Formats: sequence, structure tokens, C-alpha cells
Amino acid sequence: MNSDRQDTVFDRPLPGRPDVERMIFGAALTDPCAFQQIADVLWAGDFSLEKHHRIFLRPTEVHGRGEELNYVSGATELEKRGQLASIDGLSYLVSLTDGMPQLASLAGFCNLVRGAAIKRQATLAMTGLIDRCFAAGEGAEDLLGEAERVSDILNSSLRRVLDARTFEQVIADEGGINPFMAPEAKPGIHLPFADIHATLGGLR
Repeated sequence: MNSDRQDTVFDRPLPGRPDVERMIFGAALTDPCAFQQIADVLWAGDFSLEKHHRIFLRPTEVHGRGEELNYVSGATELEKRGQLASIDGLSYLVSLTDGMPQLASLAGFCNLVRGAAIKRQATLAMTGLIDRCFAAGEGAEDLLGEAERVSDILNSSLRRVLDARTFEQVIADEGGINPFMAPEAKPGIHLPFADIHATLGGLR
């Protein structure tokens, strides 16, 4: 969680998966191929802890230069920025790799973190909107406009998670090969030529 944000709303902690975040970092520091997979799904703001936010940014720079990413190179980059102490030092980075299990689905773990981030964004946005609803001088039209803006932001965030799709999902979608091979699933306009209509499933 960024330090300039509140940690709780309505006496409840904001959504977050710091345990999963640790496992993701452990994978990044032990598997040369893992970080790119992580960066394809997550960005720094998705992490619930401020130190995890900082840890993610520094390996991004190491990886971008084509250098080997491990806890030593990560710690070196953090030290250059004067941030190593703020993430509890080298010992914390080392602890991320201690007993690191092989993750069966790194993308699945990344989506858990991303999902928690979306819930966190929604909670903060809705809380702000509730506060404005009780504030004097706010017009109903302004509040509705703000609600729509918040909805657009959250929908955009959610689409980032849903963009990762399997090959089977892509070919099954409208316009893929499956609808063409099974036209009866979504018939088109009836054609007067029976054989052609049966073959094409109607005019589309």
C-alpha cells in the first residue's frame, strides 16, 4: 500500500495479497524467465505494500538493461536509489527466495494480486464517492458523472486481467474458427438455397 493512502476503510483492511506478492517476487528472483511474465500482468501500483511497490520498480530497471535479476542485483539497484533500508534491507530480499516453491501457474498468482488491486481501487473510489454524497453543496449530476468516471476506470482495470486468454478461448470467440465450423450455433439470415444455407449457416 502506498504510504499516502489509508490502510483501512470502515474499520476493515483494504484488499491485498502480500503473501502472494512475496511468492511472485521469489519467482522473479530465482527464475530468469519469470519477471517478464509478471511484468506482462502487473505494475508497481498493483502491490499492496509500499516496499513491494519499490522492490518491483528496481528489478524492472535491471531487467530492462538485460542484466541478470537476483537478490544481489535487486539490492544493488535499491541501494543506488537509497531505498534498500526502506524495504528492510538485503535480508528481506533473501527471505523472498528462501524455500521458494515451484509455482504451477505464475500467471494465476499474478491475477490474484491484480484482482486484489482492483478491489482496493474500487474500495477507495467508492469511499471517496460516499464522502462526496454526504458533503454539502455537491450536485446530483456531478456525483453521477463521478460515479460513471469511477466505473470507467474500474472497467479499464478489469479488462487488463481479462485480456490474457487461452488459444481455445480465442478460437471459440465470435469471428474465430469454431463458429465458422459450427454455423448452426448462431444461424444467419435464411437463404433460399437449401444446400448453401446448410453449409454456411445462413447469410452473416
